[in-house]
Amino acid sequence: MKFFRLSLYFRYFSALSKRPRFVHIFALFPNILFRGADFFSFFRIFVLANRVPNRVIRQQEEVPEIELLVCSTAKDFWLLTDCLTHAIKSSVNPISRISVIVPSHDVDACSTEIAELITDTDIEFDVIDENSLIPDSARSVLIDKMGQSYGWALQQFLTVAFVCNSSSKGVLAVNSDTIILQPRLWLETDGKQELLVSWEFHKPYYKVLKKLDPTLSNIEFSLICHQMLFQPEIFRQILSELNVHSISQFISLVLENADLTQRSPFCVEFELYGQKILRKHPSKVILNRFANISVQLDSDVRIRHNQIREFILSGEYNSISNHSWMT
Repeated sequence: MKFFRLSLYFRYFSALSKRPRFVHIFALFPNILFRGADFFSFFRIFVLANRVPNRVIRQQEEVPEIELLVCSTAKDFWLLTDCLTHAIKSSVNPISRISVIVPSHDVDACSTEIAELITDTDIEFDVIDENSLIPDSARSVLIDKMGQSYGWALQQFLTVAFVCNSSSKGVLAVNSDTIILQPRLWLETDGKQELLVSWEFHKPYYKVLKKLDPTLSNIEFSLICHQMLFQPEIFRQILSELNVHSISQFISLVLENADLTQRSPFCVEFELYGQKILRKHPSKVILNRFANISVQLDSDVRIRHNQIREFILSGEYNSISNHSWMT
């Protein structure tokens, strides 16, 4: 099998029915000859992540309720209802509450966008002004230090702030451009949780994690998967171990340890939580395959719903993501 573009190879072997092999490196060699040692590290992570068995979900009589969290902005509102609807449908855990965090100037527009969904469900909904979660002083520091990457960084800290303030057993955070396709049992009665395994390979992320916690070295694979179940009690423990007692303090700590010359210098919600629970509480973790691909969904609702339905029926992917740079 020949792949003249590496992107085709990675897309092909992201499907659940496909399993990449280390021997494929020889077939890809002409394409990677000048890419250096980092590519071989990336390829190793890709193969390991996509050889994780896909978990078969079995219905259980009683499982914990969880919250659903989405951070969004106006550019993703056209997909927000689909994101929320499929996150609810796919979760074996009952959703007790849905929270959507948006910029203050988008609160009314977001409420209008999801009004029909709110009416059609008995789940409690909140549209939250992001300014209510992080103090002005901390946001000012973020704006000053992160520049054009401010929104990207802010979303991470909003997620951390919300999760650590939650009294729920679990908070499922989903990126607003992601559609979950298959049934997921995120949290079991005994506290075991599902973690999806990815192949993200961006060195600055792991340099920061190692500075925050020296035990977070020799990362085997990534846990950045556009969706994650967070157990608030465990995340609070993680921050306590870092001697962090407020979101402002956490922001300062991350910025002090990050290389801010990098466009994407840290990942401190998905990767910090995932790597810490994997190291400190391995008995609480059930690894599952990510099986996500980037797609371009149609702006027409009927066409888009047919697209999503085809992906669901194919059974090849656990989720799809329509990243804003694609549209």
